[in-house]
Parts: sequence; C-alpha cells; structure tokens
Amino acid sequence: MKVLVVDDDSLICENVKSKLGRIVGGGQLQCKTANSVVDAKLAIRLEVPDILITDLNMPGISGLSLLKYVKTEYPGVKIYVLSGYDDYQLVREAFLNGAQDYLLKPIELEELRKKFVENVTKPQEQNSKEVNNFAA
Repeated sequence: MKVLVVDDDSLICENVKSKLGRIVGGGQLQCKTANSVVDAKLAIRLEVPDILITDLNMPGISGLSLLKYVKTEYPGVKIYVLSGYDDYQLVREAFLNGAQDYLLKPIELEELRKKFVENVTKPQEQNSKEVNNFAA
C-alpha cells in the first residue's frame, strides 16, 4: 500500500508516517512525505499513491488545490484531509473536492487506526470477497 502524507510541518508528516507504520506493518506500507503542494504533485507524478493524507492550510498553494488536482488527474486515489481547523466551510470544501474523511490534528493513533480500518482495510477485504464469490 502506497501512502503520501503532505503537511508543511515535517514533524506532523513523520508522526503520521510512524503511526501508519504501527497500524499497517512495515512490509505492507510504502509511505512518503511532502512538505508542500508542489512537492506532493511531483511525488504523485513519480509514483501514484493509493492514499493521500494532506493538510489544507499550507503556505503558498492551498491543500484544496491538491485535492482538486488529485480528484481530476488520479480519481482512484483515496483522499484524507488532516487539518487543525474544525471549520464547516473548510470541511465542506474538502468533501466537495474528493476527500473521503476529515481528521483533526493532532491525530491520535487509535483514531487513525479506526479510520484506516473503516475506510481502507474493510473495502479491500469486501472487494476480495466479491471477487472470490464471483469466481466461485
């Protein structure tokens, strides 16, 4: 599973990366980080992630523009927003632009685990069951 974590704060990127490593296990996870929208777009062009976890409020180009870009160019990527702002308009914009979930900073390990299992692991298991049922 390939994940890209985008935040202008490198400590937050490393924190989320570390927590994902504990949830998924090192062998199954390829997690990269980027500290700007420009760096994130470059990373995505080089290797499209399965999951994008991004902040919205970053200096320069907004994380919302990254959501719009990914939704348009790479519609198969699952998008999760990680933000320090609990603002209805921002949450609404995120969902309108392709976000599957909105997580508030600081993100706790158990909350990230719950969201990850609900939105990533279970749909993959369901798809596998559907394929197996179809093949039977």
